Parts: sequence; C-alpha cells; structure tokens
Amino acid sequence: MGKFGFLKLSLGTPLLYNPDDYRAVVQALKVWVPADQDHALVLVGHGSGHHTFTSYGCLNDMLRQTYGNASWER
Repeated sequence: MGKFGFLKLSLGTPLLYNPDDYRAVVQALKVWVPADQDHALVLVGHGSGHHTFTSYGCLNDMLRQTYGNASWER
C-alpha cells in the first residue's frame, strides 16, 4: 500500500465528455428502448445545480432525435 492507502490513482474524462460519447451512449441504450409507443424506458440521473447539468439536456436531445418515444422531465 502507498502512503494514502493505494499504489496508483488514475483519472480520466467523464462518460459524457464530447459529442461522440453521447452518440455512443444513445446507441448503447438501443437494446433497452421499447420499439412500441405503449411502453417507456425511464432513465434517472441524480441532477445537479452545477452548470454541467446541461449534459442531461444534451443527452435528452440526442435520445429524442434517435427514438420517437423518448422524453425528459425535470
């Protein structure tokens, strides 16, 4: 063990860092999105008062462009 309890610390970018990341997430969710309008998939994010909260709006826009039965409520 290192002085602070670990030997190595690795940092990376957030999951939703650039537009390609959003596209990858939207495509990865495809297997879970219902094909019909009678069912829904509910995604829940913890939210934040921080300015980066706009990432949810961006993801919502991409989901709505890709899937007709996607919506986001704040």
